[in-house]
Amino acid sequence: MRVLFLDIDGVLNSTRTRPADPQSLVDWLEPACVTALDAIVAATGAAVVVTSSWRIGRTRDELAAALAARGFRGRVAGVTPDLRAARLGRDDEIEAWLRAEGAGVEAYVIVDDALSLGRLEPRHYRTSPTRGLRADDVEAVATLLRDGS
Repeated sequence: MRVLFLDIDGVLNSTRTRPADPQSLVDWLEPACVTALDAIVAATGAAVVVTSSWRIGRTRDELAAALAARGFRGRVAGVTPDLRAARLGRDDEIEAWLRAEGAGVEAYVIVDDALSLGRLEPRHYRTSPTRGLRADDVEAVATLLRDGS
């Protein structure tokens, strides 16, 4: 199985296009960014695991429904655990998910606008928060997923 660990802010939206009157998570998802995500998943067969702070207080099904409302056709396999109370970072949350749920994961990529993900940096594809994930990012992310863990 291939896994795409997904941040949302700066990946599925950008700082240039904040919604004027957001009512839900769906309002924050830019269709072009979701289309790029969908293309990566279609090309690689990857499942999505949400790492974004948008996962806090939402179920996997709610996150999947929000993505589907913007046209995503892939599978949301889960969310990373919230380890903020232990003062642990996103890299720790991803590693915790891999330990608990990662049996059979042959490759993964982390799509995030963070400057660095520490020891997981080799698997990190950094998006620009001013543009989010775009069509010209698809092949680079897909290549990271195809090239292994």
